[in-house]
Amino acid sequence: MRDPALLRLTPDPWPLPAVSIERRMWQQPVDAGAISERGRKGAAEECARQLVAQLKDRGCKEDFTPNPALLLEGQVGAASSARK
Repeated sequence: MRDPALLRLTPDPWPLPAVSIERRMWQQPVDAGAISERGRKGAAEECARQLVAQLKDRGCKEDFTPNPALLLEGQVGAASSARK
């Protein structure tokens, strides 16, 4: 929850509903977009590699381990995250 006093002091470029929508989007697994059932795992693994590369390019220092159960469904989501 945001502190109302802090909200008045710092300009927020995002309206509050947009922040909650973005938070929900971040918390959902990413669909890798595979068409066939056989290609789901491979597409999800490739998508996970791309996401990890993007996170590292942006300076993220945390390890990202994809959830194996979600990979089989063709989705990418974090199984665990540990700070280095």
